[in-house]
Amino acid sequence: MKRLLVMVSLILVKFNYLLAMSPPPNGAHPAQQSSGSGLIGMLLLLAPLFIVWYFFLIRPQKKREKEKKAMIDSLKKGDKILTIGGIIGKVEQVKEDRVIIKVADKTNIEILKTAISSRMGK
Repeated sequence: MKRLLVMVSLILVKFNYLLAMSPPPNGAHPAQQSSGSGLIGMLLLLAPLFIVWYFFLIRPQKKREKEKKAMIDSLKKGDKILTIGGIIGKVEQVKEDRVIIKVADKTNIEILKTAISSRMGK
């Protein structure tokens, strides 16, 4: 995916270079050229780049965040989870913004819901 972004960026930079190197319209002197063509060239370069960024970077990240929020909201007692610190435990109690997990016999840890990395099953 990163390779595709680099390739698209290089193509757009080359396109912008070709726009800048094209001869001025109607044989006008380059110093007399209006600044409007520079703006159009810049927009033609940036618009596809933002579209590619949206579909390859922003949109998938939002989808992952939405899935993780749904997973955290659906936690219940007995679910086996993995924390971002690498601790594996079983959910004992779910509170508003915290979860109490059992990591060993008679050993419970209270963690924030944001510290949960994934659900491992039951």
